[in-house]
Amino acid sequence: NHIDSGADISVSCVPMDET
Repeated sequence: NHIDSGADISVSCVPMDET
């Protein structure tokens, strides 16, 4: 879990901010 947009806390290295 890396913080890209700061919303991928529940995902695996994938920013939920893009979805």
